[in-house]
Parts: sequence; structure tokens; C-alpha cells
Amino acid sequence: MLLKRINEKLCITCGNWEGERKIVETLYGRPATMVFTVLNAGLCNRDSLNPEVKPVRKHCDHWSQWEQDSIIA
Repeated sequence: MLLKRINEKLCITCGNWEGERKIVETLYGRPATMVFTVLNAGLCNRDSLNPEVKPVRKHCDHWSQWEQDSIIA
């Protein structure tokens, strides 16, 4: 289970990642824009010709900010 800030550079906050995730608007009664997922891997579409399942990780050189309009929940 992962709960991370929307601007942290890791797979669940990347626009190239396809996996179940949702926005958490409040945490313990306080405003918090965070992303939550129970997955430890997801499909990476960075290379649209060869998408591949990858574990959630940090430090990808191809990270791009996830557009919240594309929420998968």
C-alpha cells in the first residue's frame, strides 16, 4: 500500500503509469492532496510500442506529472 504526495516523483504519480490509484483529498481531517494505491507494480506506457509492467519506484528519468483528470479509481 502506498500513500504519496501528488508531486513526489515516483510511478504512481507519473502520467505514464497505468494502475489503480486515487486521490486522497483529506487525511486525518486535514487537507492533503495525495495519491493512494494498493499495487506494487503497474503498466508503464513511456514507450507506447513496448509498454511493460514495472514495480513502483523512484528516480525514473522519464517521470512526467500525472494529470489528475485521468484518475483511475
